[in-house]
Amino acid sequence: MSKHLEVIVRGVIEDGEGRILLVRLTPRDWWFLPGGHLDPGESVTECLRRELSEEAQLDVRPSALLAVVENRYRDSGEDRIELNVVLAAFAAGQLGAIEQKLEFRWVTRQELATVEVLPAALKGVALRGAHGPVVVELDGLTGDPNAYDGSRRISWWTPR
Repeated sequence: MSKHLEVIVRGVIEDGEGRILLVRLTPRDWWFLPGGHLDPGESVTECLRRELSEEAQLDVRPSALLAVVENRYRDSGEDRIELNVVLAAFAAGQLGAIEQKLEFRWVTRQELATVEVLPAALKGVALRGAHGPVVVELDGLTGDPNAYDGSRRISWWTPR
C-alpha cells in the first residue's frame, strides 16, 4: 500500500464585496478552495499567486496564514495524504479565462455554509476567515495530552 504526500496551497480569497471564491472540477457536485500543488523552491504565497494566475487569470494578494490541515483519503486504490496550507487573500482583479475543466463561483459566507466543500475541515477555516485563530490539524501526533481526543487527530487553535 503506497502513500503519496501532496503539499497543496489553498486560498480563502475574498473579493471587494467580502465574497469567497470556490472552485470545482466539472461535473463533480462538491467544491474546494482554489489553489494547487507547491512546486520545489516555491514559497506558499508564490504558489497561490501562480495557481490563480494560471487557472483563472486572477491576481491575488495573500495576507495571512489561516490553517495547516492534513487530509487523508483513498484515490484509485492508493492512500493519499494532503497537507493543505491555507492562506487568506484578496482578489486584486476579475476572473479571466478559466480552464475548461474548472468552474469558479463567488459565494457569501451565508451561501458557503450551505455548500459542500472538501476537505470538510477547510469549510470551517473559510467560514472563520482571517478573524479566527490559526488552525493546525495533523494526524498521528502524540503532543499535548489535553489536545488529544482519542482518535489520533491533534488540533491546535492559536489565537492571533
